[in-house]
Amino acid sequence: SLTQGIGVPDEQTFARQLEAKLSGSVPFTSCEVINTGMRGLSTREERFHLQKRAISYEPQLVILVMYTNDDLFI
Repeated sequence: SLTQGIGVPDEQTFARQLEAKLSGSVPFTSCEVINTGMRGLSTREERFHLQKRAISYEPQLVILVMYTNDDLFI
């Protein structure tokens, strides 16, 4: 839910802010940040989501965000 950005406009999520910063950091380049965060997943479910769904976007970089209340089962 933290990554998903529940309760804030899309342009205020950290995914959009990261995209804006990365796109503006090198002239003549752009960056696309795809936010696949989902509310309510355990760590085990997040791993499955990454392996089966998020990886299908063929990312060059994956940033996994965890919060202190997340289950830590891998």
